[in-house]
Amino acid sequence: MISLALSAIATQLNAKYQGDDVVITHVSTDTRTIKVGDLFVALSGDNFDANSFVAKAAEQGAIAAIVTKKQAVDIPQIQVKDSRVALGLLGKMVREHVNPKVAALTGSNGKTTTKEMLAAILKQVAPTLATAGNFNNDIGVPLTLLRLQQEDQFAVMELGANHKKEIAYTTGLVLPDVVLINNVDAAHLEGFGDLQGIALAKSEILSGVKEQGMAVLNRDDKFYQYWLRKVDSQRHVNFSVVDESADYFAANIEFADSGNPTFRLCTPDSDCSINLGVAGRHNVANALAAAAMASCFGIDIKTIKLGLESMVNVQGRLKISQLTPRIRIIDDSYNANIASVKAAIDVLTHFKSTNVLVMGDMGELGVSTADMHQQVGHYAQQQQVDHVYTCGVVSREAALTAGVIGRAFLAQPALVDALADLITTAPKEQVFTLLFKGSRSAKMEQAISLLTTKLSENTAMLIENTILVKNTVKEIKC
Repeated sequence: MISLALSAIATQLNAKYQGDDVVITHVSTDTRTIKVGDLFVALSGDNFDANSFVAKAAEQGAIAAIVTKKQAVDIPQIQVKDSRVALGLLGKMVREHVNPKVAALTGSNGKTTTKEMLAAILKQVAPTLATAGNFNNDIGVPLTLLRLQQEDQFAVMELGANHKKEIAYTTGLVLPDVVLINNVDAAHLEGFGDLQGIALAKSEILSGVKEQGMAVLNRDDKFYQYWLRKVDSQRHVNFSVVDESADYFAANIEFADSGNPTFRLCTPDSDCSINLGVAGRHNVANALAAAAMASCFGIDIKTIKLGLESMVNVQGRLKISQLTPRIRIIDDSYNANIASVKAAIDVLTHFKSTNVLVMGDMGELGVSTADMHQQVGHYAQQQQVDHVYTCGVVSREAALTAGVIGRAFLAQPALVDALADLITTAPKEQVFTLLFKGSRSAKMEQAISLLTTKLSENTAMLIENTILVKNTVKEIKC
């Protein structure tokens, strides 16, 4: 973060401060991560009030605080009506001071991967800030802006939402030069009602782009025409993996044994070959989106190629690892909706092995919850997945729909025991690929950890028993 005087922050917030005019170089909203010299922003909500933690923040080194109620703590304080709004204004203040070129992107699927792809491209050219993890809501976006340094020439901002007007608000903070709507699918249905509601929410990003800015749209998405009516015909480009008339198109898509795609990136000016380091056909679309956004910033195709090919798997998003010579793990545990689960299953079935979908509950689907899980079961069966193991109350629907290949569990320990048994009782030459997928609340990465430990223990026990048998045989011979 750039250095800001507390008095300047107070002026930006149209508020008064009490105490010394200290210089702020870092902001925190969490007392667990407070560092010496931080400004603590005391956020409040329906079930919490961080004003009561100001004293703790001061003890841990905070030198000032933004509060909604004056606290009897001996550090300078700025009192505001709404600390969440204040955090947003502070983030916007830093964005305006640094004034980087900003790309903002949203969509039901692929936001984080596309963000990382675009950041990898832009970092080839100049210092670039990108959203960390999924800090993409009305708190995460300003916290990301507060990480801007004076040398940053680009910022890549991921914007998410689980309710209406959230993207309109965060777009107003980041003031983007280029925006992307990647796609719309059944995610956060509880907050938006239906796909039309999601499409409307995603389109909020279009109203916030700068006057001479550009919009990048997915020509393959069912809502493409809807979004097209909301943008200036001269201020947008599109991409497609199926339509050769698109501005950015992928030709000659092929897949390596690893599941990673190669394709010909075709742009309005030139084309080149791309070898992606991430698996799945859907990542070809993400790469096209990133390439189109980069081109809007004037980045040449050689640099785009360098950036895309330097991109590696993001933790929890189709990260493929070889646990043992006969056990491959696909960690796609970070989040899930129906489209991303299907895309992950497509990657799973690419491998010539015994393929197992290990699935936790998909959340925030409202009245469509049962139907969406049943669709997963049908799709797994259709794609000839060998086993479907589920963990959770609602994911049970996927196992039931999958029929004889499905097994349902309520808790991870039982799930992991069953998986370990499946693997250890199989012939030694049998190779397994296990895809772990679920919403964030399902915490399927914990199941991966439990299984890894379980298999290690089983291996150690097998070695111990083998040694014991050998020693026994020697004693008998003697």
